Order: sequence, then C-alpha cells, then structure tokens
Amino acid sequence: MLDFQATPAEEKKPPSVKVLIQSERCKGCGICVKFCPEKILVLGDELNLYGYPAIRMVDQDACTHCLRCSLVCPDVVFAFVQEENGPCWKH
Repeated sequence: MLDFQATPAEEKKPPSVKVLIQSERCKGCGICVKFCPEKILVLGDELNLYGYPAIRMVDQDACTHCLRCSLVCPDVVFAFVQEENGPCWKH
C-alpha cells in the first residue's frame, strides 16, 4: 500500500512591492492622508508642477500595501510596483 504523507507547504515570501507616488497628478486634497491606516502619508511642503502641495510617504517600509490610498484617490496618484518582476498592480 502506498503511504502518502502530507508535507508542509513551502512558505512563500510575498513579493517586494514599492509604492510609487506620481506627484504631478496630486491636487493635495488629503483624502489619502485621512484613509491611510498607518498614517504614513502627509501633504508635503513642496508644490508640484501645477502649484498643489503634493503627497509624500514618510516611511515606505511601514506601508502594508492595503491599497486604500489608491482606492480613494480621485487623481490616480498611486501605483504599486513589484520590484523584481515589474508591475504587480496599477491603479
């Protein structure tokens, strides 16, 4: 009789994802700042090409990639890019 033993599944490390902020699209509404659960988004002091205070991320490593910023942003400022293999999801 064959003996089938269950082997533990290999734990896969999630892909390394980076958040890209397209500041030229930002109109400084601050909606993403309010919705970020980690409170790592702030309106910067610098103005973008159109004269709006652009959003910036204070701690990229603290981002949990929950996508809330991307979902609430009316100006499509956020893009999520898989560092090794190119885009993993883009808004």
